[in-house]
Amino acid sequence: MTFGLAISEHTHPSGHPPSSETSLMLKPPCVENLDALQGSDPAELVARIDDVRKQTTNLLLVCSLQRRRAQNRASQRAFRERKEKHIKTLEAQLSSLETEHSKLLHCHHEQRRMLDRMKAHVQELTEEIETLRCSRAGDQVAQFTTFDLVPSAQVGDVTSPHPDRRNDTDTHT
Repeated sequence: MTFGLAISEHTHPSGHPPSSETSLMLKPPCVENLDALQGSDPAELVARIDDVRKQTTNLLLVCSLQRRRAQNRASQRAFRERKEKHIKTLEAQLSSLETEHSKLLHCHHEQRRMLDRMKAHVQELTEEIETLRCSRAGDQVAQFTTFDLVPSAQVGDVTSPHPDRRNDTDTHT
Protein backbone atom coordinates (compact mmCIF):
# COMPACT_ATOMS: atom_id res chain seq x y z
CA MET A 1 0.00 0.00 0.00
CA THR A 2 1.55 3.31 -1.11
CA PHE A 3 0.64 6.85 -0.09
CA GLY A 4 2.23 9.71 -1.94
CA LEU A 5 1.94 13.11 -3.47
CA ALA A 6 4.01 14.02 -6.46
CA ILE A 7 4.48 17.56 -7.74
CA SER A 8 5.16 17.51 -11.43
CA GLU A 9 6.86 20.30 -13.34
CA HIS A 10 4.08 20.11 -15.94
CA THR A 11 1.37 21.04 -13.46
CA HIS A 12 2.96 24.18 -12.02
CA PRO A 13 0.09 26.67 -11.40
CA SER A 14 1.95 29.84 -12.41
CA GLY A 15 3.12 28.66 -15.81
CA HIS A 16 6.68 29.64 -14.82
CA PRO A 17 9.54 27.13 -14.79
CA PRO A 18 9.54 25.18 -11.55
CA SER A 19 11.89 26.08 -8.74
CA SER A 20 14.29 23.57 -7.23
CA GLU A 21 11.75 22.89 -4.49
CA THR A 22 8.99 21.92 -6.90
CA SER A 23 11.13 19.84 -9.21
CA LEU A 24 11.69 17.25 -6.49
CA MET A 25 9.29 14.43 -6.10
CA LEU A 26 7.74 14.83 -2.68
CA LYS A 27 6.39 11.67 -1.14
CA PRO A 28 5.42 10.96 2.42
CA PRO A 29 6.81 7.81 3.90
CA CYS A 30 4.68 4.83 3.15
CA VAL A 31 3.81 1.75 4.93
CA GLU A 32 4.45 -1.10 2.53
CA ASN A 33 3.47 -4.05 4.57
CA LEU A 34 0.95 -3.93 7.37
CA ASP A 35 1.73 -7.53 8.36
CA ALA A 36 5.30 -6.57 9.16
CA LEU A 37 4.10 -3.94 11.58
CA GLN A 38 1.78 -6.21 13.56
CA GLY A 39 4.52 -7.84 15.59
CA SER A 40 6.49 -4.64 16.12
CA ASP A 41 7.18 -2.89 19.37
CA PRO A 42 4.48 -0.29 20.22
CA ALA A 43 7.13 2.35 20.88
CA GLU A 44 8.55 1.70 17.43
CA LEU A 45 5.07 2.04 15.92
CA VAL A 46 4.49 5.35 17.75
CA ALA A 47 7.87 6.63 16.55
CA ARG A 48 7.05 5.62 12.99
CA ILE A 49 3.64 7.26 13.18
CA ASP A 50 5.21 10.47 14.54
CA ASP A 51 7.74 10.38 11.72
CA VAL A 52 4.96 9.98 9.14
CA ARG A 53 3.01 12.86 10.73
CA LYS A 54 6.06 15.17 10.64
CA GLN A 55 6.81 14.34 7.03
CA THR A 56 3.15 14.75 6.08
CA THR A 57 3.00 18.10 7.90
CA ASN A 58 6.17 19.21 6.10
CA LEU A 59 4.69 18.14 2.78
CA LEU A 60 1.47 20.03 3.51
CA LEU A 61 3.48 23.12 4.45
CA VAL A 62 5.43 22.91 1.20
CA CYS A 63 2.21 22.55 -0.78
CA SER A 64 0.63 25.41 1.14
CA LEU A 65 3.72 27.56 0.53
CA GLN A 66 3.64 26.76 -3.19
CA ARG A 67 -0.06 27.57 -3.35
CA ARG A 68 0.55 30.85 -1.52
CA ARG A 69 3.40 31.78 -3.87
CA ALA A 70 1.21 31.06 -6.89
CA GLN A 71 -1.54 33.19 -5.37
CA ASN A 72 0.95 36.02 -4.74
CA ARG A 73 2.19 35.86 -8.34
CA ALA A 74 -1.39 36.01 -9.62
CA SER A 75 -2.16 38.96 -7.32
CA GLN A 76 0.98 40.79 -8.44
CA ARG A 77 0.14 40.18 -12.10
CA ALA A 78 -3.40 41.49 -11.58
CA PHE A 79 -2.01 44.53 -9.75
CA ARG A 80 0.45 45.26 -12.57
CA GLU A 81 -2.37 44.98 -15.13
CA ARG A 82 -4.61 47.33 -13.12
CA LYS A 83 -1.71 49.75 -12.70
CA GLU A 84 -0.96 49.73 -16.44
CA LYS A 85 -4.63 50.29 -17.23
CA HIS A 86 -4.77 53.19 -14.76
CA ILE A 87 -1.58 54.71 -16.20
CA LYS A 88 -3.01 54.50 -19.73
CA THR A 89 -6.23 56.15 -18.55
CA LEU A 90 -4.25 58.94 -16.90
CA GLU A 91 -2.09 59.41 -19.99
CA ALA A 92 -5.19 59.71 -22.19
CA GLN A 93 -6.70 62.17 -19.73
CA LEU A 94 -3.46 64.17 -19.70
CA SER A 95 -3.39 64.28 -23.48
CA SER A 96 -6.99 65.48 -23.57
CA LEU A 97 -6.33 68.15 -20.95
CA GLU A 98 -3.20 69.33 -22.78
CA THR A 99 -5.21 69.71 -25.99
CA GLU A 100 -7.95 71.61 -24.16
CA HIS A 101 -5.34 73.80 -22.44
CA SER A 102 -3.75 74.62 -25.77
CA LYS A 103 -7.12 75.64 -27.24
CA LEU A 104 -7.98 77.74 -24.19
CA LEU A 105 -4.56 79.41 -24.24
CA HIS A 106 -5.00 80.28 -27.93
CA CYS A 107 -8.48 81.65 -27.19
CA HIS A 108 -7.08 83.66 -24.28
CA HIS A 109 -4.39 85.22 -26.49
CA GLU A 110 -6.99 86.13 -29.12
CA GLN A 111 -9.25 87.73 -26.50
CA ARG A 112 -6.27 89.54 -24.99
CA ARG A 113 -5.39 91.00 -28.40
CA MET A 114 -9.02 92.04 -28.90
CA LEU A 115 -9.07 93.65 -25.45
CA ASP A 116 -5.88 95.57 -26.23
CA ARG A 117 -7.38 96.78 -29.51
CA MET A 118 -10.56 97.85 -27.73
CA LYS A 119 -8.57 99.70 -25.06
CA ALA A 120 -6.63 101.52 -27.76
CA HIS A 121 -9.90 102.39 -29.51
CA VAL A 122 -11.39 103.67 -26.24
CA GLN A 123 -8.27 105.79 -25.71
CA GLU A 124 -8.59 107.21 -29.24
CA LEU A 125 -12.26 107.99 -28.67
CA THR A 126 -11.49 109.59 -25.31
CA GLU A 127 -8.85 111.80 -26.92
CA GLU A 128 -11.26 112.69 -29.72
CA ILE A 129 -13.94 113.63 -27.17
CA GLU A 130 -11.46 115.84 -25.32
CA THR A 131 -10.44 117.47 -28.58
CA LEU A 132 -14.07 118.10 -29.48
CA ARG A 133 -14.79 119.53 -26.04
CA CYS A 134 -11.84 121.88 -26.27
CA SER A 135 -12.79 123.02 -29.77
CA ARG A 136 -16.42 123.45 -28.73
CA ALA A 137 -15.40 125.48 -25.69
CA GLY A 138 -13.22 127.58 -27.97
CA ASP A 139 -16.21 128.07 -30.30
CA GLN A 140 -18.35 129.18 -27.38
CA VAL A 141 -15.69 131.65 -26.26
CA ALA A 142 -15.45 132.86 -29.82
CA GLN A 143 -19.24 133.30 -29.89
CA PHE A 144 -19.09 135.39 -26.73
CA THR A 145 -16.37 137.53 -28.16
CA THR A 146 -18.42 138.22 -31.25
CA PHE A 147 -21.62 138.61 -29.27
CA ASP A 148 -22.12 141.45 -26.84
CA LEU A 149 -23.08 140.30 -23.43
CA VAL A 150 -25.18 143.39 -22.87
CA PRO A 151 -27.13 144.47 -25.90
CA SER A 152 -27.17 148.06 -26.90
CA ALA A 153 -30.86 148.23 -25.96
CA GLN A 154 -31.96 149.77 -22.73
CA VAL A 155 -31.14 148.03 -19.51
CA GLY A 156 -34.77 147.89 -18.47
CA ASP A 157 -35.65 145.77 -21.48
CA VAL A 158 -33.21 143.05 -20.45
CA THR A 159 -35.08 140.08 -19.19
CA SER A 160 -33.72 137.56 -16.80
CA PRO A 161 -32.51 134.31 -18.25
CA HIS A 162 -34.59 132.66 -15.57
CA PRO A 163 -38.22 133.72 -15.87
CA ASP A 164 -39.09 132.67 -12.35
CA ARG A 165 -36.42 134.95 -10.85
CA ARG A 166 -36.95 138.60 -10.48
CA ASN A 167 -34.52 140.88 -12.27
CA ASP A 168 -33.07 143.80 -10.25
CA THR A 169 -33.56 146.10 -13.18
CA ASP A 170 -37.12 144.98 -13.73
CA THR A 171 -39.42 147.72 -12.44
CA HIS A 172 -42.68 146.40 -13.79
CA THR A 173 -43.93 144.25 -10.92
